[in-house]
Amino acid sequence: MADVANDLKQRFEWAMDVCLEAYEVLPDGRSFERSDADERAIEVFKRLGATVDVIPPASIASADKLRAAEPGLYEELLTRKIRAVGSSFSPASATEFLDDVLSVPH
Repeated sequence: MADVANDLKQRFEWAMDVCLEAYEVLPDGRSFERSDADERAIEVFKRLGATVDVIPPASIASADKLRAAEPGLYEELLTRKIRAVGSSFSPASATEFLDDVLSVPH
């Protein structure tokens, strides 16, 4: 199993790729457009990926503890927050993202 930081980087990259691929080709056949939510999410995922390396060790340890104790819950919380990025959730950093995930009562 990948460590928490590498896992987050991979998830942020994957989610950004999903948003990059979510576009509609315009009638001219050469142009495309994405939804506003996907455009916002792309920028947020870039920022999150760029800030994973500065997540405080205490936050990483807390996430690792939750992942080991309750892997299903950990997965559900991460998935829910990743899906919210761009529409109702726009964290300024990977630390803010992870702290928000960990703040959900469990």
